[in-house]
Parts: sequence; structure tokens; C-alpha cells
Amino acid sequence: MRFEAQPAVPAASSIDSTDSYNRDDVRCYLHEWDEALGPHWEATQETERLEAALAASQTALAAVEGESSATRMRLVESNARVSCRIL
Repeated sequence: MRFEAQPAVPAASSIDSTDSYNRDDVRCYLHEWDEALGPHWEATQETERLEAALAASQTALAAVEGESSATRMRLVESNARVSCRIL
């Protein structure tokens, strides 16, 4: 549980106790809040992990495409040299 109710200073007020929140209400609210945010938190973490994996994949793809272009250029140059020799 990420949230935990902290003990509050006892209220010495004249407010009717039926209209005010007590520690159990706060604890229940924070528990429900944590339960509601749990799936969102997990989804956020998964999204961040996937974005990092995507960035790494895009970097690797760019490197491979660069190597492929360089190899393609060498092949074109080699074919041109071979073609000149044959003619």
C-alpha cells in the first residue's frame, strides 16, 4: 500500500462528530484511492517500459538501416566496376 493514514491531532472542536471524518474514514478513503490508482500506476509503469523498449528498437533499426544503406552502396559500386570490366 503506497498511502497510509497518519494519525491526526484529536479534534477538540464543537463540530458534530456525525458531520466530520474520523480516522477510519480517512484510512478507508486512502485505501480506496490506492486501489483505484493501482491499475493506473501499473499501466503507467508498463507504458514507460514499452516506450523505453520502443526507443531502443528505433535506435537499433536506424543503425541497421544505416549499415544496410552502406552495404547497398558498396554493392552498387561493385556492380558498376564489374559491369565496366565486362563491357
